[in-house]
Amino acid sequence: MKRFEKVYIGKGHKPVDSLDIVRVTVKKDLLDEFVYEREGVQMITFEVSPLQQADKFGRTHTVYCSRLVKGQDKEQGNGKHSKASRVEASPQ
Repeated sequence: MKRFEKVYIGKGHKPVDSLDIVRVTVKKDLLDEFVYEREGVQMITFEVSPLQQADKFGRTHTVYCSRLVKGQDKEQGNGKHSKASRVEASPQ
């Protein structure tokens, strides 16, 4: 089964309650490693996910990029987690 890790690159919040918009702030230096090219255009794919509760700054969403984990992680299976969370890919 493929395994992916999430690399958190920013956070965001809904600035206006009446609009279904989430404004996010992303750390550009963290984005550079996720740039890929498709048909001559540079692109970045990322996910925006709601937090279970707002943080102390009122941010309600987190932003992350996912990448495939290669090989076995030494910490895997011993109950410890590295800074990046690991998630399993859903079957397609």
